[in-house]
Amino acid sequence: MISPILSFQNPYFQNNRQCQIAFQGRDLLKLTPLGITRKVRCAVRDVANVIGSGGEGVVYKIPKTDYCVKITGEDIFYFGNWNMNVPISEKVNHVVAISDNGTRMMKIINGEHLNYFNNPEEVYNLPIESYAEILKQIANAKKYGKFFDVSPQNIIYDSQKKSLTAIDFTEKDFFDYDKFLPLSLLFKALQDATPTISALKKNRHLIARLLQTIIEPLSKVEAKEFPIYHDDVDLLLSYGMKMLPQGTSAKKFKDLKKNIFEILKLKEDKIQSAEKEMLLAKKIKTVQRQIDKLFC
Repeated sequence: MISPILSFQNPYFQNNRQCQIAFQGRDLLKLTPLGITRKVRCAVRDVANVIGSGGEGVVYKIPKTDYCVKITGEDIFYFGNWNMNVPISEKVNHVVAISDNGTRMMKIINGEHLNYFNNPEEVYNLPIESYAEILKQIANAKKYGKFFDVSPQNIIYDSQKKSLTAIDFTEKDFFDYDKFLPLSLLFKALQDATPTISALKKNRHLIARLLQTIIEPLSKVEAKEFPIYHDDVDLLLSYGMKMLPQGTSAKKFKDLKKNIFEILKLKEDKIQSAEKEMLLAKKIKTVQRQIDKLFC
């Protein structure tokens, strides 16, 4: 089982701020196998290069490059040849090369690890495309038997690109292959767990953005890239219902739920017609207004 960068409090990073991962340099993969090995050996000799640590190994950044390596064995100096033709199932975890001793080299993802308590405010109001991209990533991983290990620390937020990237996919058998819930998983990973009014507001915004993502027109978010599961939407809506202010009309919430499932049915219908497109566009506008009124 492959596990990429794990959350790690670097002792060299003062004030316990989240570690910003960003460095550039010559493309390491263009060097000879021996040249790559020399760079890796230098990296693992210095504890200051550690950027991740967990039960499966230690992750070291390779200075002045865009890469890191995860050391899982005791032999940290023999690597042999480096295979750049990694299978797609490995690429899910951002692996770009595998050495003869099984060491994985991965691309560094620029940004910061998220957490349950003090994510930047903009994380809860990102463009719909930002949520769509990470949902597609989670859905794509499932095709290769990999499941997102739900934790905010396994999501990297790039404030420059306004992007979210999942970094830890696992093959553990406790995931239910038949019950795939990417929307609900993403909400659980991104939610603010602090018992405050501010957190409640941020979580409502997050619910709104995720709901708006799945009702977007097909031209923006292709259903085939992250299939929508009704059980998943139903669970996300149940989270949203718990976060609505007391006194919120139950009928308004029921109408929203009904309209969302009608939209999903229209989007799943393979029969295309001008009438259907007009009806879909009208319902999307209606639901967008309902979402804004209830959650924003």
